[in-house]
Amino acid sequence: MLRFQVTLNPLPLPLSGPGWALTAPELLTIVSSSSGNEAITPEFTVAPVSVQVRWCDIRVLRDAGFGRQYWTMMGGTGVTRAQPTPAASGWSVVGTVTAYAAAFVAFAYALVSLYWAVGGNGLISTVGGYVQHFAHRGGALPVLVALAATLAKVAGGLLALALVRPWGRVVSRGWLLIGSAGASVLLVVYGGLNVVAGALVLSGVIHPAGSVDRTALRWHVAVWDLWFLVWGILLALATVGYWRRTVRSSSA
Repeated sequence: MLRFQVTLNPLPLPLSGPGWALTAPELLTIVSSSSGNEAITPEFTVAPVSVQVRWCDIRVLRDAGFGRQYWTMMGGTGVTRAQPTPAASGWSVVGTVTAYAAAFVAFAYALVSLYWAVGGNGLISTVGGYVQHFAHRGGALPVLVALAATLAKVAGGLLALALVRPWGRVVSRGWLLIGSAGASVLLVVYGGLNVVAGALVLSGVIHPAGSVDRTALRWHVAVWDLWFLVWGILLALATVGYWRRTVRSSSA
């Protein structure tokens, strides 16, 4: 078996065209079915429809019975090389991890709302305000409110997963970025303002008029509103990771 080692000259830029693509420098090994021990190293450049040989011992190719068939094939089909896949960036990894974390936080919060929707009363006193009032009053309205909150939180979890799961591609990149960015801003602003305001009240910096349910306020600062804040931060990081991961493909 006759083996030819062909080294392509280094080229300044990647080449591309109908039916072929070439990045430089490349190393290509050609194997002929003819017997022999000759080896050649031709130098050539690649054009869209042909190969121009700069230097080559044509006699060796002729004796091998290989040259005409090979160069004809090269002229018809070209050299095909797949472009290397870029390595995942740090932001891509962060975006993926935080997307799954945001979905987990959202679904966990949805379970709490679902528990209250089906009639559970555990921890309802730690929420206080209108939620506790509706729960004690009973009727269809508290159930509907809790179910609406459950659906909204499930939708938020699915939004986070859409940033990293293949089925999320059914939504256009622009709309997905707008939705996830808008949701993360709302969550961060709502959760952050309530956490800060509650902490200021508990620390005595702010003295609101009227009575304050300090037990419920502590739960809001440490759990319920902080939950929204953490969820929003995770979703924001996932959104940035998605944007960084997809900006290259969208501009191509």
